[in-house]
Amino acid sequence: AKSLPAIVKIVNQRYSKNVKTEDIGQWNFKDVYPDVPQHEIIEIFSQPEFFKILQPKENCIPVLHKFCKRNELIVVSKVNHSGLFNKDAWIKDTLRDIGIDIGFVGIPLGGSKGQIDMSDAIMVDDNVRFLNETNAKYKILFDNNTKFHLGQEWDGIRVNSWKELDKVLSEIVSKEKGITNGKI
Repeated sequence: AKSLPAIVKIVNQRYSKNVKTEDIGQWNFKDVYPDVPQHEIIEIFSQPEFFKILQPKENCIPVLHKFCKRNELIVVSKVNHSGLFNKDAWIKDTLRDIGIDIGFVGIPLGGSKGQIDMSDAIMVDDNVRFLNETNAKYKILFDNNTKFHLGQEWDGIRVNSWKELDKVLSEIVSKEKGITNGKI
């Protein structure tokens, strides 16, 4: 989803700032919002206001439609307790309600995505640390060409868009003859 534009819009409005999404170079936003308390920015990710304006990325919906027919799709997300309901509701409203069968697993902010057994599956994430934690058979970094991926050491599969992800997933599923035990 397009979380950065949503966060920037909310923080800019709340704190009378004029930051652009492309200005962000750190996950903690300290480079663009040094005077905004970190916990307040993190809280935004779980608030209803955030999910009301959050939009799927370009080509996300068609790719998910394509792969949900023969695969079990699961969103595994690190989220605080108050965000569990809001994120699951957004997934329902945005994806499930248009026919994309997708599960949701919320991991506490201090937890590890590695606790989910993905040994026979494909994991796509935008954070190298989370990919390194998992035992997924295939690991794909969704890079997005953002500044925060600079310096992230990753020698695995890297994509920058949902179109690229579609191509890579198609190749993997074809190579596996359709059998990745259905988990993406």
